[in-house]
Order: sequence, then C-alpha cells, then structure tokens
Amino acid sequence: MKLPSRLFISISLASIGVVFIVLGLLPRSGENDLSRIQEIISRHIDTEVHTPQSLPKLIVFGADYCPHCRRMTPILRELKEQYISQLHVDYVNVKNKPDMGKQYRIHALPTLIFLDASSRKLFRHEGFMSKEQILVKWKELGFNLLYGDISYQ
Repeated sequence: MKLPSRLFISISLASIGVVFIVLGLLPRSGENDLSRIQEIISRHIDTEVHTPQSLPKLIVFGADYCPHCRRMTPILRELKEQYISQLHVDYVNVKNKPDMGKQYRIHALPTLIFLDASSRKLFRHEGFMSKEQILVKWKELGFNLLYGDISYQ
C-alpha cells in the first residue's frame, strides 16, 4: 500500500523531531530556549577553566536573566566554533556556579576575562562586547587570531 506523499512527509518530519528531542538537540515544550542553549554550550565548554596550555582563554560570566548575556550567547558560540584551535571560550553561569563568581570577583554581568595560555589575566571588561570588539581586543593583546586562512585585521 502506497502512502500519500503529504502523509509520508509528515510522518518523516515528526520522526526526525522526536529523534532530535530525545538526543537533546531541540528544546521540549515549556523549556526556556536560552537556558537550553546555555546548558548545551556549558556541556561543551569547560567551565572550570582547565584547557590545553597552548590556548588563550576568554571566560564570560553571565546569567540567564541578564539580557546582555543572552545577546552574547550566539557570539560565544561563533567564537568557539570559528577559532576552536586558537582560543578556548568558557561561559560561566553565576547563578549555577556562584563560587566561581566570587573567586573572580564578579560584580556586573556580563563580565569578560581575557587570559593568556598560562591563565594570567590580560584584560577584564564589564558589559556587552560584540564579536568584532572581542577580536580587536585579542589583537591589541598580541594574539592574531586567524579565521580560516585569513588573519583578522
């Protein structure tokens, strides 16, 4: 028996959606999308700031209730993906890890801390920073990050 094409497509899409939900790639109904995205990023980013010694680090302290932190979420994801072999990006949700917030004396959100490969603090910024501002700051600090084969100017 041959299924009508619309029914077949509907069943296929529903099946794919169920698989994504089971794998945790899509939010379930009722979940806060931003919290889910930050949770996924946190799972893939070492929030304890232990990284290979050869990479500089950007630690961003934020919280899901902070609008500027939410604006930075896609920026951090892009930096992590595009500069994966040159830069380690950490996102620390101070609501979930208040001890780290105290350790780094976080008083405003978001707070960005730029560290060299040996975890020495190079620069600290309180407030939102665009991707371009972050890349320019790295260049000012002496790190010429490359995207593909092109140096960021």
